[in-house]
Amino acid sequence: MRNYVLDQVLAQDVLVNLLNLVEHTAPAMLKAKATTFIIALGCTGGQHRSPAMVEALSEKVRAQFPHYEVRTIHRELLK
Repeated sequence: MRNYVLDQVLAQDVLVNLLNLVEHTAPAMLKAKATTFIIALGCTGGQHRSPAMVEALSEKVRAQFPHYEVRTIHRELLK
């Protein structure tokens, strides 16, 4: 399922844009003494598309910003 989701051009575009958001926003927020920066993704059901996107984004943020603490929560997978 992950490959199916992440192989789509739209999903790749969204990941690039979200990574750009983190790259441009998080440092300014942290400089202003914000302690958290939350990105929430969702889809119908929350079982396939959003978990795949969240995991891919988390991996990219961890790789690009190793000094950030990245947490992932899959709310709908817990049900």
